[in-house]
Amino acid sequence: MILGLLPSFPTMAQYHNDVEYWLGISDSTSRFYVQYHKGAKVIVDFDIGIISVVSYGDNDRISAHRINQAVENSLQTNVPWSHIANDQGDLSSSPSLVIAKTAISHTSADVGDIAKQQFYLVGDHLSLRREMYEASFASASKQTGIPSDVLVAMVETGNQFNPYAVKDGRIGLMAIDPSLMGMQAMISSGQEARIPTEQELQDPHTNIHLGASYLSYLENMYEHVTNPTARTYLAIIAYSWGMDDVDARLRPTPETSIKDVLYNLTVAPKEVRDTFTAVRKELQRFGWK
Repeated sequence: MILGLLPSFPTMAQYHNDVEYWLGISDSTSRFYVQYHKGAKVIVDFDIGIISVVSYGDNDRISAHRINQAVENSLQTNVPWSHIANDQGDLSSSPSLVIAKTAISHTSADVGDIAKQQFYLVGDHLSLRREMYEASFASASKQTGIPSDVLVAMVETGNQFNPYAVKDGRIGLMAIDPSLMGMQAMISSGQEARIPTEQELQDPHTNIHLGASYLSYLENMYEHVTNPTARTYLAIIAYSWGMDDVDARLRPTPETSIKDVLYNLTVAPKEVRDTFTAVRKELQRFGWK
């Protein structure tokens, strides 16, 4: 099986070693980024911290060559090769050396030979990616007034700082739906009224700024709510659920408190509740109530 999705998540041992599992990952998600090459693909798991390269060919020589070509080409892209670990688990000063020392495994299959080469990111790979975008979070916060803590929490819980994230039509770090949110985000950021392109949304800096601008727009829609934290929480919920649903189901008033938001949120879909709960839990690490 080359592109079909597997029905269940494997055990951790299978996760590292089961080539069929990696072959079954065909599309990018909020967790995975899939990069296709000739007869091969590079898969980044931004949650666990693994880069797997799988290929197929009529024989092991061809499949190994395709692995090497895929890695060589991928090194020229934004895949986080600079975050792979050396033999001691530390950040490698020479990713090329780690790649050269990492064995390629082979599995016989109906198509001939399937090859896999796997690399591990350093243990603090999440922190390294967060640091990569700190300047963008800070500038977006300064431009929009949205605390950088909020932006960081939304991205970290949403996709572990995966700039290629795709889920339910939403693109990039701030999970922007180009058709439903994009134009308003462009307007709120002081740009022309148009839908942003996919290429623009895949640029981390642009995506962060547009997401912050849209969140600021939502927060302004709840400026009648006097409690500032409750107002921000309503904007975060509306970001994932939609302002119409928040207005109709949560019914914010000037007196709406944090307690009111949390109580009324019970009527929201489970995914919306889970998303907000994860963001709020992260914000509490920064001292939010």
